[in-house]
Order: sequence, then C-alpha cells, then structure tokens
Amino acid sequence: AAIQAVSEDEGWVVGTGGVVLSTTNGGERWQRVAISTTQDLRALHFLSGTTGWVGGDLGRVYYTENAGADWTLQGLPARIGGSGTIRGISFFDAHTGWAVGDAGLIVYTNNGGRTWSDQQCGPLHDFQDVAADEFGTNVWAVASDGRVCETSDAGVTWTDSGSYNRGLTAAPL
Repeated sequence: AAIQAVSEDEGWVVGTGGVVLSTTNGGERWQRVAISTTQDLRALHFLSGTTGWVGGDLGRVYYTENAGADWTLQGLPARIGGSGTIRGISFFDAHTGWAVGDAGLIVYTNNGGRTWSDQQCGPLHDFQDVAADEFGTNVWAVASDGRVCETSDAGVTWTDSGSYNRGLTAAPL
C-alpha cells in the first residue's frame, strides 16, 4: 500500500487487489476509484488531485489526468514483460519521471509515461522507492538491501552510494 497527500484536502491511497481511494475533504471520507486491474498496487505519484500515476504487480503503471475517471496503461520496456513489481514512482513534472522495482528495475520517461527507457545502477537491487528533487536532476532510489543509488544528471549515470541500513523502504523529499 502507498499513500500521498497532494494538498490539505486531496489525497490518494493504493493497495491490494487494485484498490485506489481518493479524498477531497482532508481524509474525512475516502471514495473508491475504479481502475481496470485486480493486481496489487504498491506505488503512486500525483502532481495534483487530478493528475497521477499508480503502479504495482506485473510491472504495470497506469496514468490519469481526470482524477481517476479514466486510466491509461503505460508502455513500459519489453524486458519487464508483464512481470516484476513497480514499488516506487516519482515525477518531477507532467513529463519527467522514474519508476523502480524488483531486480534492479529503474525506468525513466520524458513524455509522461507514454514510453519508458531502462536505466541501471550497479548490481540488481530490489528497489523500494524513488524520489526526484524539484528540478528533476537529482534522483535517489532506495533498495531493500540498504543501498541508495543516486544520479545528479537525471539518470544518465547512476552511482551506488553503498549500503547504509538493511530494510530501507522509502525516499520521501
């Protein structure tokens, strides 16, 4: 499961069985949002109350620009091939973002997720989350083995910063 507040009033939650929930009243009431998957959703990133991405099992990422009234399945690289798990998503703006997951998965998009390209950081870590700075230049990915991978050139090159603590799971900024 993952949760994100996008404003004082608006927030999103994803979870098992394709559950997507949203609130527009500060969490007093949550409403289920329909999406065409029953796979577990484990990651999300919303730029606003209407525009965002969710991802999870089978390496799938879905995009909405109308608060979940419609969802578009994004085109991830062929090597994911309906397997793997998306565990973290971070977008700098409506075009530029990253998704991370198991077995060293780091993918990048510069067109809002219509297409994604592979990026690499050393051995195949099971990445748990990813976060980009407000400029979309510095990006960090954390792995379950305690490793932090970072880039200062929007993912052209990644550096394995070493292991800090086993069990890292999040990289909020």
